[in-house]
Amino acid sequence: MRNGDRRDDMELVDSCLSGSEAAWTEFHGQYHLLIEAVVRRHSRSSTDDGREDLIQEVYKSLVEALAEYDGHSSSLRTYVSMVAKRTCIDCWRGTSTMSRTGTNEPVEHHDNTNPGHVALRCGDDPPDEQVAKAEFGQMVRTALSHISEGCQELLKLRFFSDLTYEEMADRLGKKVNSVNVHVLRCIAHLRGAYVQIESRRQRA
Repeated sequence: MRNGDRRDDMELVDSCLSGSEAAWTEFHGQYHLLIEAVVRRHSRSSTDDGREDLIQEVYKSLVEALAEYDGHSSSLRTYVSMVAKRTCIDCWRGTSTMSRTGTNEPVEHHDNTNPGHVALRCGDDPPDEQVAKAEFGQMVRTALSHISEGCQELLKLRFFSDLTYEEMADRLGKKVNSVNVHVLRCIAHLRGAYVQIESRRQRA
């Protein structure tokens, strides 16, 4: 990869992590079709809704994964593809484990309010990861007060309601892609607030 391309990749990543809406719009425009292609190739879901759920899981993974991108080992396009593939595999392994062990979550979850909807569910986490996620959830609730009211309301709709992206878009009067970009930007702001809170907690 050329140095100029690497520098452009890093500038885009840095802007995304800072919560720039323009940067997330650019990121979405450049890589959404790639993410869709990877999900179609590696997803075990046979429905459009199931694949869309997995695409959103990929974006959630990317918000964290982009913080680890250094621009040296691969292009951003390769890195995004790798994260998307890994997310698909992790979800498939989790659902396969549930199917083999007979745990209480099905491989596919049927939404009774929408008989045509089948949402992909990833597997249960080990106990230590469940504890870590519970702690992180508490930090997220704390960090919410440190970001804008608009982002607070959007993230509450995204993570604390049963609304789909389509329903969120209808409620907000926006296009689905626009809502997706806004959610990513707000998650980046939330992540920054969380890091600051965690840093203060560790120094205390």
